[in-house]
Amino acid sequence: AVKQVLNSLDHVAFLTQARVELGLANLECVHARAEDLDVAPFDLIVSRAFASLADFVRVSGQLIAPGGWWAAMKGAVPKAELAELARTLPAVRVVDIVKLDVPRLGAERHLILLQRP
Repeated sequence: AVKQVLNSLDHVAFLTQARVELGLANLECVHARAEDLDVAPFDLIVSRAFASLADFVRVSGQLIAPGGWWAAMKGAVPKAELAELARTLPAVRVVDIVKLDVPRLGAERHLILLQRP
């Protein structure tokens, strides 16, 4: 099962509608803050426009399984955030930085892939 945890009601409404239209019976959308959840760990946690990389990892760290992955969508490559992450959470590994091509968007986008030891 896939659980989608969102702190925005707009995002919950959108993904709930997508779940229905696409027949994604194994997707559950939850309106909550990550730091308030007490659930089994996830293999993957994804964010978009959430926080710095270090804050993202700190806030969701209790929700990620050993060896689990974080995927953070960012604009330009966040060099300062990557340096902060390396300095404050050196065990978290930056696995890849993927340049994204978003149609009809005239701005840089990158997916930062991180892994927990």
